[in-house]
Amino acid sequence: MKRTPVEIIQAINQVSAKKGAIAAQKLPSGDTVVTFSNPTTKDWHTKNNQWLQQAFGNQAREACRTYTVLVKGLRRADLQGTTEEAFGTAIGLRSIDRVKFRLPTNPGFTRATVLVTLENQEEARRAYDQGMIWNAQILDCEPY
Repeated sequence: MKRTPVEIIQAINQVSAKKGAIAAQKLPSGDTVVTFSNPTTKDWHTKNNQWLQQAFGNQAREACRTYTVLVKGLRRADLQGTTEEAFGTAIGLRSIDRVKFRLPTNPGFTRATVLVTLENQEEARRAYDQGMIWNAQILDCEPY
């Protein structure tokens, strides 16, 4: 069912105990961005998301903004036997959403990169500014 932004906002405010949805934007992907009246109301809706399924259906889920960091300078050999999950745990960041190794396909290249997707903008900014520590190495990072 295709709903207008007005219908979406009405549906959210009908099922939400806190109300406060003021705008909706349909994205080309089919997702909907909802804007709330203030940060307190937004935070409440993030923590109490039962309204989401009631307004959008059981398949609905909240997506949060992520920040991807490109970790550079890893030796390919150092990553042997390390899983993406273990790498993510070892770097000690709290808001990791995803880790993806980017290993070179050319056997002559010895360096690899890693994409680390974070949910916290401050952690991403710290990684850009200070690098990440893994296996006693400081690794340079940049926004991806």
